[in-house]
This record gives sequence, C-alpha cells and structure tokens, in this order.
Amino acid sequence: SAGAVSYLGAFISEYRKDVISKWREQLKINNVPFSEDASVISTLGDPVKIRSWNVCGLPTDEVSIENGIIMDKARRWPLLIDPQEQASTFIKKLGQTKFEDGIKCVKLTDKNFAKTMENSIRMGRWILIESVQEALDPMLDPILGKQVFVSGGIKSIRLGDNTIPWMDSFRLYMSSKLPNPHYAPELQVKVTLLNFTITPSGLEDQMLNNVVAKEQPELQIKKINLIKQMAKAKNQLQEIEDKILDLLKNSEGDILADEKLIITLDNSKKTSKEINQQLKEAEVVNKEIDEGRAKYVPVAVRASILYFCIADLAKIDPMYQYSLDWFAQLFEQGIANSQPSDDIKQRLQNLNDFFTLSLYENVCRSLFEKHKLLFSLLLTVRILTGAGRVDPTDWRFLVTGAPPKKKIDNPCSEWLKPNVWMDLLALSDLPNFDGIEKAFMDSKSKEVMKRIAEHDVPHTIEMPAPWDKKLSTFQKMIVIKVMRPDKMTGAIQNFVMEQKETGKKFVEPPPFNLPKSFEASQAQAPMVFVLSIGADPAKVLYEFAESKGMKESMRAVSLGQGQGPKAEKFISDGIKKGTWVLL
Repeated sequence: SAGAVSYLGAFISEYRKDVISKWREQLKINNVPFSEDASVISTLGDPVKIRSWNVCGLPTDEVSIENGIIMDKARRWPLLIDPQEQASTFIKKLGQTKFEDGIKCVKLTDKNFAKTMENSIRMGRWILIESVQEALDPMLDPILGKQVFVSGGIKSIRLGDNTIPWMDSFRLYMSSKLPNPHYAPELQVKVTLLNFTITPSGLEDQMLNNVVAKEQPELQIKKINLIKQMAKAKNQLQEIEDKILDLLKNSEGDILADEKLIITLDNSKKTSKEINQQLKEAEVVNKEIDEGRAKYVPVAVRASILYFCIADLAKIDPMYQYSLDWFAQLFEQGIANSQPSDDIKQRLQNLNDFFTLSLYENVCRSLFEKHKLLFSLLLTVRILTGAGRVDPTDWRFLVTGAPPKKKIDNPCSEWLKPNVWMDLLALSDLPNFDGIEKAFMDSKSKEVMKRIAEHDVPHTIEMPAPWDKKLSTFQKMIVIKVMRPDKMTGAIQNFVMEQKETGKKFVEPPPFNLPKSFEASQAQAPMVFVLSIGADPAKVLYEFAESKGMKESMRAVSLGQGQGPKAEKFISDGIKKGTWVLL
C-alpha cells in the first residue's frame, strides 16, 4: 500500500493491477509474508469514510476509491488529472461539508491568485487550483515543499516577500483538464499525481451503481447499510484489541493476578466471537447482493461502450465534446422512461434499446449532416465489438488499410484496377479473409466478383461460395470498401439496418425538433444553435415560445460592441423571473 500511494497514482487501472501483481511475485521470490487479497482499499480504506466520499460525489469504481484514499493518506498535495471533472466536483462537495461557504476555487491566471492563496493559508481554508497546465507557478514551491517554520512561537511560511501564519487545517488541491499531460520529473516529486481519467471498467462500475440504485433501490440501500454494519463491527474489534494491548502494557507484577485484565480478556473473547460471526453472516449477504447487482452488468457495459464511442467523436470535429455529467443524466432518463417489464431479461433488453436510440437521437441533433451516418457506423461497430461479433483487426483494416505481404499477378487486369488488386492482396493477409484472392482466379467466382465491381448497388450482390456464408455483413462491407469505395454509403446503411441492436432507425437521423430538444435541456445549460449561412431559427423559436406562453416575456439582444452589459442584465432578470433570453 505504501508503494501504491507513492508510485501508482498517475496510472490507470490496468497498469496499477499489472504493477501490483509484479510486486507480489517479488514478495514471493524474497519470502516476504503478505495477504493474497491485500490492496490499497483493504489495507488503508475506512468503509465509513469511503461511503461519505461517495455521497460527496467520489465515483464508486475501484480506481477512484483508491485515488480518494491516496489523496487522504499522502503527505504531498494532490495534482489531479481530471478531464471529466469528476474529482473537482467531489472536492468541491467535500469542501461544502467542512466550510459553510465551501472551498475556494482559483486559476493560476486570476489577478487575485496570490492574495487568495495567502488568505487560505492564514485562515486554514481549503483551496482548489483549477485548469492547471503542464507547469506550476514557482510561487507555489514553498507550499508544495511545506517549508513551514516557527517564528515567535507561531507556525509560518514565506511566500515571496511575505511571511504568512500557517494553519494546519489548510489543504491544497490542484486539477488539470488535460487528458494526457506530461509533467516533468522535478514537478512530480513535489506533488501526489492522481489519474481520475475515466476508464471503460471504471465507467461500468459507476453505471452499474446508477442502474441498480434506480431499478433495485432496496438492493443499493441494503449494500450501504451492510457497509456501515461491517465497518462498525471491524472498528469494535480494533477497539477491543487496542484496549487489551493497553492493559497488557500498563499491567504491573503477575499478569495472571490482574483481575481487571482477566475479566476484560474474557469479555473481549465473547464479544470478538459474536462480531466475527456477524462479519461471516454479513459476507454471505454481501455475496447475495452482488449476485443481484450482477444481473444489470449488460446495461452498464452497453452504457460504457456508448460513452467512449461519443468521446471519440471529438477526433472528427473538436466541437463534438460531450460531458460525462450530461451522459449520466441521459442514462438516468433512459432508465426512467424505458418500457418496464417483470422479466429481467426483457427489462435489460428494453433498457439497452431505449438508451441506445435516445443517445443516437440526442447526439445526432448536434452533428453536421455529413457525420451522421459515420456516427451510426461507429455506434454499431462499438456495440458489436463489445459483444465479440466484430474482429478489431478487421475494423482496423477498414479504417486504415494496410500494404500487402505477398505478390501475385492481377488475374483480372482487364476490369480490376492495379491498386484494387493490391488492396485485395492486403485483405487476404487477414485471418478472416485468408484465400479470398483465389475468388478472382476461378472462372465461376470471377464472374460474380466482376458483377460486384461493376454493379450500381454492389452490396446487394451475393458473394461467391464459400464467402457468401463465411463472411459477416461487416466483413462483406470491407470487400465493398476495397473494390467499390464510391459505394460505401449504401453498404454502411445496409450493415447498420441489418443489426438487431440498431436497425432502420439508426440510418434515418431525426429532423430538428425544437420541442424535443427543449424537453432534453436544462435551465442551467444554454441551448446553442449552430447556424449555416442564411439560417435563422428565430421564427421557429418565437413560435415555440408562444406555444409555451413565453413570447411576451422573452428578451432578445444581438451581441456586438457595448451589448454585453445589456445581455448580462437580461440573463440576470431571466434567472430571477424565469423568463427566456435569446442572444
């Protein structure tokens, strides 16, 4: 656990597990005794404290809990890699439980940064420095190094030319939204680096907790009560052990003659036996609860797959960025609005189908038209890959291609272009397409391949045997990509429509629907209309405002020089009166 606190904070779950398994091997080699199930959580974690952190917004997955423990135990101030802002949200809520006006939040670029820092140290307040980049202000060095000294009987620290009284209740947190920052070694030794970047397994844990809390609230309550009960029992055992050790330490003369010690030992033996029995029973109940929760794992897995699918859209266009909070809120709406069923298998199917379609419709609303079919493809491929029905090697070839490893002369040079033949040879290097080049050498198969190469709708032509049965719709689409890349639109639509997880609805993007967009929106986040030249949603918006009885009170301002204060006043009035503002 000491090694984990010192070294593992910056790593994601998979690397942490790998390092810990290697440490265990070394412990065995060197004959160092250790518990097989020892972990940061079992060794350093306090279940009651962890539960209170979860209430304050700490994600419930294993890595996040480990991070919370490391943050609590480490001597150096934490620097959090937090692109989804989960850690920042947790620290702010935790700060609200400690101080009435919460935690102080600043940025290194703020004008009053130094003053706020000095006041926080002087008053013993918590402070969170947000949006940290890859370097820190040298002014923070004395704080990071905890260069505290005693002056006139008072603990103090020097910041620049000022000497500030130091309060031990002061806490410093730093967070970065950079997804993969590079921190210099000299900075890393000054801070405790913690990686809160969400991972697929971590998100699965969080989504599982969300769906169980909504679907089976009694299971979740039972789990929470059990955690408290087990923590209380373990604390009692610890207190008994401490009391016995204290009596043994302070006992004088013959221990056997110490009546108080003997009575305490006898009572503690009975109490300890009862508590251990309670713990055994609790573990059985805990196992039953976990079995009940495990039924909802397919829904959590689907949600995790979908989130990382939309997270990748930012690589297509930087505008396509979706927060985890928005996703989690949409997921909870999906749980509430999907078709109920007493049959658990049918219920899981309903949850997955409803949420997948809901996400597709909500994301499509914010995509450019040219990217909507691409999103349908990505969504379908991710779901099928998660189910083990799409080979990642095949997907990689579809996206990037590859050079061929063998050289064979083109047997159909009169109608097959040289570059297409080279791509077919590269395709035949994949295990699932081994020998496909022979379909162009057999006279019967060659005719079918020629029809595919020349047909207006090539994906409707059946592949020659044995490839008609051997290849899935996805793999047949790869053949179309190699032979007729100009006809990929139809092939993609056909592929998406044929899958039971998606279907026809996923190739027919919903038209813009203002009432539906309004239903999915919140008062705390603005609706943003991204306009092309000549487009103006004002008419539609005013009509919709009239249908909602808001037209008379709605305020509009065209932003330009000097219009900022006017817009701010409209928004301020709108917040107080519950009216709409159009900028």
